[in-house]
Amino acid sequence: MSGQTNSKLVEATDATFQSEVLESAIPVVVDFYSPTCGPCRMIKPFLDKLSDQYDGKVKVVTVNVADNQDVFFAMGGRSVPMVVTYHCGNELSRQAGARPYPEFRQMFQSLHERGMAEQCPTPGSQPADGEALTCKEESFARAVDAADQVFFAKAGPASDRFETETEPDNARFEMAKIDAANKLSAGDINQQEHDAIVQAAIQRFVTDTQAAKQRLMAVVTPAEAERTQAIEAARQLFSANAES
Repeated sequence: MSGQTNSKLVEATDATFQSEVLESAIPVVVDFYSPTCGPCRMIKPFLDKLSDQYDGKVKVVTVNVADNQDVFFAMGGRSVPMVVTYHCGNELSRQAGARPYPEFRQMFQSLHERGMAEQCPTPGSQPADGEALTCKEESFARAVDAADQVFFAKAGPASDRFETETEPDNARFEMAKIDAANKLSAGDINQQEHDAIVQAAIQRFVTDTQAAKQRLMAVVTPAEAERTQAIEAARQLFSANAES
């Protein structure tokens, strides 16, 4: 993940973690990764895409633990990838290992909802009269948290089953890529042949995991719809109370 070209991804260090993450005015997704970590590379496209979709609403920060270990180990990190969310300097959640894209999408949407409901004070400033989070805003934030908990209670086990079911397929896919790279380095195949092998491995992975993906989405899709409905109901109630 080093040498990123997407300007919306911010590479932080131990020295800049405080300013980039804990003092951010908007919610933050922190991706603790290592350049040699396969699952880390798998989730990077998800973060690239979502950082673009939520630009200005959710900040994405990456930390290379191979070069910056102080913050990672201080917070109890043991393995990568580890994705941690923050808002107003507070840790909200953490996930170890790779996760499917729908779960990341829900994470970003939840953070966006949280950011809309709760604005962070300027670092070093004291809230003026009337600027503290109101009871109505706190109620809305709690409703979002409750909807998230229900969603992840259903989607989390389904995601874990998906990872377990597709682990052999993923291992076969990674080995095919490594084998192709070795053959290319040895001069046994050219770049075009290498790309064809990788593309064939991708197609096989998609085919082999299709049934597991369908089982995953059969759980995630209705759970996502249920979460959206719950948050929308809370938003409408919040709006009605705010006008009264």
